[in-house]
Amino acid sequence: MRAAEEKLFSTGVDSFELMQRAGNAVAEFVHANWPEGRIQVLCGPGGNGGDGFVAAAALAKLWRDVDVYCLVPAEKLEGDSAKAAAEWGDEIKPLEAALDAPHDIVLDALFGGGLSRPLEGAAEKLAARGGRVISIDVPSGIHGELAKPLGACFRAEGTITFAALRPAHVLMPSAAYCGGVFVADIGVPVQTSLLENSPLLWGRRLPQPGQGS
Repeated sequence: MRAAEEKLFSTGVDSFELMQRAGNAVAEFVHANWPEGRIQVLCGPGGNGGDGFVAAAALAKLWRDVDVYCLVPAEKLEGDSAKAAAEWGDEIKPLEAALDAPHDIVLDALFGGGLSRPLEGAAEKLAARGGRVISIDVPSGIHGELAKPLGACFRAEGTITFAALRPAHVLMPSAAYCGGVFVADIGVPVQTSLLENSPLLWGRRLPQPGQGS
């Protein structure tokens, strides 16, 4: 996936434009499938959080009731995530404040599939809280490639990812936490995709009747 992104960047598309595409795709996915209710957007400090900020801004333009919370203070955000937070342009509350705040839907934009350590603090408590969750990339707390929870993790009704599926979307136990998975096309030229295990892939390799006789 990273190599595909670099190929896209070489055509003149910059990383923030890609983040904007991703965040807008998230907003469309959420609004189309969960058209009502107050949305609690939980943002992490990296690219996943940046997607969340962009999605929050786009949802607000659709007249959705949105509250944004972040794992770190906004002034500590860097790069594209800082630009995305500025694009949101409204209050960014500390993540702990989300624990008791009224909401109907949670947009989980804390961590993507590259997370390598268990959730802790407010993030861990929010994962344990349950509720109606939509996750970006993979539910936070899951390792995208190892396809397993690293500890407490969000359980999503729906997950939106980009360009191609990850192992976590199709392999157990992590697939059980993803809900319905939607792959959004944001213009990343992926040539090699994850193949789901199916007899169509390996059936031709098995001995066939009449072979070897």
